Amino acid sequence: MNDDSESEAGGYPIRALGQGIAQERVVAAQQAAMAAVEALAARGSLREIEALIDGAAPDDAARLRALLGMPEQSIPMRQTSDELAPGWQRGGYPYKYKMLRKDYEREKFLLQAELLKFQTWIKETG
Repeated sequence: MNDDSESEAGGYPIRALGQGIAQERVVAAQQAAMAAVEALAARGSLREIEALIDGAAPDDAARLRALLGMPEQSIPMRQTSDELAPGWQRGGYPYKYKMLRKDYEREKFLLQAELLKFQTWIKETG
């Protein structure tokens, strides 16, 4: 299998394609979250809005807070999401900080590309 920076799809490097697709997915996810918050706000569902923001990726949560005119979170946003949380061995969420949406979408695209390459290789080699 080729390195993903060398592999091409339709004449474009996979990594470059992945960044564009990941950005589109980020925008779509953020628009969906904003629509959900607006619908909840119209119903006056403050607890559900708070739950949605608490469960969102840090960058999405900041954008939702700004949309609603809420104060910024006092805890600064982390630039890394790979630090393990205490107790992850006992089945808890494994990471201390939530992954940024843009990082999640980029990693998801690269993993999907690798899976497709692997599936193709299996079909070709039996």
